[in-house]
Amino acid sequence: MVVSVRLNDRDYELFKSYADEKGLTMSELLRETVRDRIEKDLGIETTPPKKKHERVSIAQRLEEVIKELNLDGKIGSR
Repeated sequence: MVVSVRLNDRDYELFKSYADEKGLTMSELLRETVRDRIEKDLGIETTPPKKKHERVSIAQRLEEVIKELNLDGKIGSR
C-alpha cells in the first residue's frame, strides 16, 4: 500500500539527511519512527524485540537531532 505524506522543505531536508546518514530510505525511517511512537503511546509490541531495539535507537536518535537543532515543537507546525 502506498501512503503519501506532505512535508515542508525544512522537514523534508531534515528527515532525508537523517535517513541518508543512517542508510535508510525515507519510507523505512518514517515507518520505524511511527511504529516506535505507537508502541510507546499504546504500550503494545508491534515487532519482535530484536527488531524493536533497532527501531528504538533510530527513533531516539531522530528525537535527539530534533532537540539538538532546536526544532522541538516546530516540526510539522505551520
